[in-house]
Amino acid sequence: MIYETTALVLVEEFAHRVLNEYTHAIADLTLAARSTEDTVVRRRLLAAADRLHAHALAHRALAMPRADVHCDVAEYMSGVCAAVANALSWEAGVQLQIGDLEVIWPGERCWRLALIVSELIHNAARHGGRNHTIAVALMTAGPDLICRVSNEGPCSPSSNPGRGRRVVAALAAEIGGHADWQFTASGACAWVAAPLNAPRRDPRL
Repeated sequence: MIYETTALVLVEEFAHRVLNEYTHAIADLTLAARSTEDTVVRRRLLAAADRLHAHALAHRALAMPRADVHCDVAEYMSGVCAAVANALSWEAGVQLQIGDLEVIWPGERCWRLALIVSELIHNAARHGGRNHTIAVALMTAGPDLICRVSNEGPCSPSSNPGRGRRVVAALAAEIGGHADWQFTASGACAWVAAPLNAPRRDPRL
């Protein structure tokens, strides 16, 4: 438990530093745009600053909530998906489908689910080609919350799962769930299933 607390503090500090670096980079690009008289260069510098700003907002949306916060899963994930979709708007479209979902989770569980979805969306954007749609769906099935991320485009499974799949599997395990993937000639789909009720922790840990 002490190790986990220390690790989360380090994650929070790292996220804060990355956000500061985004802020400095955006400021540098904006200043450079104002300093040039070339309209084409100015337009491209401002476009780059806007692009970085969108990624900074996505990074902020993925910030870890306070330990004592409980979140509406549908509302939380809507905000995260909107921010990630805006950051990827030049690469792919993101569609979020949420059924009749009324689930309240501790902030740390929502945060881990958001990290999973963000990783799956970015993987789909990288491997699915440009100008395609990534579908994200949240629903309940019995005692589980199901999250599905799918995209169109031919793909083939790898015998050696990459870092992204390992990260997703590890995060799914941390919220008491599991992840699975399906690859076909018409696209790929990833599922994460996790219990609606948080698994009990051993008080001795």
